Formats: sequence, structure tokens, C-alpha cells
Amino acid sequence: MLGPWAIARPLHGGQIRASSIVAAYRARGHQVLFMGIYDRGTTPMDEVGPDDVPIDHLAMGYIQRSGLPWEISLWDAFAHLPELFARFVDAVRRFRPEIVQFEEPYLWPVVRALREGGHLGSARIVHSSYNFETEYRSELAEIAGTVDRAVLDHVHRQEAEIARESDIVFAVSDADASSFRRLGASRVVVARNGGRRPEPGANAQSALDAYMGGTRYALFVSSAHPPNAQGLLDFAEAAPRSLPGLLIVAGSVCRLLEPHRKRHPVIRAARMLGTLEQPVLEALLARATVVLLPKTRGGGSNLKTAEALLTGNAVVATTSAFTGFEPWLKEPGVMIGDDPAQFWTHVNEALMAPPGSFTRSCDDLLWSACLKSMIDAVEHLNAADARAAASA
Repeated sequence: MLGPWAIARPLHGGQIRASSIVAAYRARGHQVLFMGIYDRGTTPMDEVGPDDVPIDHLAMGYIQRSGLPWEISLWDAFAHLPELFARFVDAVRRFRPEIVQFEEPYLWPVVRALREGGHLGSARIVHSSYNFETEYRSELAEIAGTVDRAVLDHVHRQEAEIARESDIVFAVSDADASSFRRLGASRVVVARNGGRRPEPGANAQSALDAYMGGTRYALFVSSAHPPNAQGLLDFAEAAPRSLPGLLIVAGSVCRLLEPHRKRHPVIRAARMLGTLEQPVLEALLARATVVLLPKTRGGGSNLKTAEALLTGNAVVATTSAFTGFEPWLKEPGVMIGDDPAQFWTHVNEALMAPPGSFTRSCDDLLWSACLKSMIDAVEHLNAADARAAASA
């Protein structure tokens, strides 16, 4: 498996999904070598695995020449720089994989170069998509107010090539699966995002209870993913000047919201906790009166939706936040507000309602259940190859 980040200490959604996939494969008895990419200058070593690949000044010259945004050009660079590409060749020779799976689209140039160089042998290639990148990049450009057609065309061509040349494409939602089929993917399997029930330790719960003093709160958790922050900003103008409880924001999304404090009273009054250690985050999720999912932009499927449902607490969300989770829209305690005023009305209702958790049928949202279709599909591919080899 190749990923655009290290996963030894998963924090954001992509890392959590990738680490959950590795765990699901291993739970079924498969050997997995994961190679992630990390910035040598900024990544703590406790976040790095033994096979992860550092990036540094070696890639800078290629990035500057390409004319593409650095985060896109970076992935293309790996296939062109001998020092970096040799790391991938060595790993393939050492591990001799039957399956090469790449998470998100940007490691495709490396996989393609490995295949064209004859390093993969008969290994099958599968793509694990986290969102339909062509759509995501278009929405990101809209949020930023700058549309670079050359960049959007580059992403579209790369994603179309991935669709045509991968043995399987895994998508997180039916909508994304349809998008890949339109690009020519021969086999697409939906493996939705999942989560796990929060299990905070006694110390973390005691510390949180002391900090909160029994105050009820609405919780918004997100990484620094621009569409996620934009959702809350889209709704902030319609928010009441005060809530019957606190709004707590956790995760690296806080740094995207900070510049908007003066403009929006609801954000100015929020407690911005930033990135938290997992025990504290799990205590926050477990104790929240209501979990907010104000997603208005971005494709893919929000794994925070699975996490929110698994808390057993009230959930106020947009319909967009339930992309890939449509069967759970009618679960107890779930309130949908696509209109900003309606969204905040539901938040007020949840904060003023009598305390209590909701009984939901959410076992299908645990990672082991959500990723079963992925593991089954890869095992079926392997078994078909084994039968073909035996009959040759």
C-alpha cells in the first residue's frame, strides 16, 4: 500500500482510513507493507513507520519546473527522481507484492513507473479513492476563488487514467462509484468510511468534566480540510448570537476558522481546542450533547459522520454530510438542516433537550464491517489469479 502520508500515529481522516485498511487486511491474515510519504523537516519521528519515504530538497527542483501546484507536482516528482524512486523499487523487490494498492490518486505516477519499468511483475493494481478528486479540485478552486483550468485538466486526465488501468477502484460512496464508472473503470467496489465507538479512559473523562463544569456543548471536529471549514462558515451568518450551551471546535480546522472570529459571533464565542490527543478527543465525543456535521462542500464521504453516529449522541447535519451514509438518515437523534436557519434551530433544540443517548443500529459503521467489501474483492482477485496460474 502506498499513501501520501505516514500512518504510524493517525490523526486526520485519510490517515485513519488508511491505518484501518491496513488493520483490516492483517486481521484477515494478509501481509501488508505500507509506504507513506513524510516531510523530513516537520514530521515527528514517532509518526513515521519503518518503510515510509522522506521528502526534502530533492523534489524541489522538479516541483518548481512543473508549473503545477506543489501538492500535485510533488507526487509526479517521485517517479522522476532516482534517489526517491529507488526506495520504491527496493521495497517492491523485497516484498514481492501480489497486490499494489495506492491510497488517493497522487501516488499513481509512482505505480505507473514501477509497472512500466517491469518491477511489478504480475501484481494487480487497485486504487483506493477517498473522494472523486476531479470534483474535489473543482470545488476547492471555487472556494479559493481561482480556477486554473490546466490544473483541473491535469487532475481529470490522471483520474481517468487510473480508472481505466486499475484492476479495481474502491470508492467511499455510490456517487463516487458512479463517477469512476463514467471514466471507464471496469470494476468499482464501494467500501464506505467507518469509525469506532469512543472509549475514553477515566482520566480523560475526569479532566474533561472538570474543564467543562457540566456545561452542555455542541462539538465540531475536523481536519484542516478547506471544504469542511467552509461548511461552518457558510452557516455562521445565520447562527444566533448565543447558544444554550457552548460550541467547541476541535482539530486542525481551528486554524482555518481563527481568521473569521471577528466576522461571526458564533465563531468568536466558540472554544477552539485545536489538535488533541486521542483520549481527550474520545472524551469530547462521548460527552458531547450534540455533534455537528455542517458539510456543504466537497465530494467523497465524511468519516466524521460515522464517528458522530457511533457516539450515540444527537447529530445535527446537512444532507451532504450523509453522502455514503444515507441508510442512517432516519436513525434516532439525527436532525438534518440544509437551510442555515434550520440547522441552528436543530442545534438549539438538541442543546435544550433532556440529556440521554440514542440507541442506534450502527454496527455496520464499524471499520471491520465497512471495509469487508474491499478485503473480499481483493481476495477474490487473488483467488482468480491463483486458479488461472494453476490451470496454465
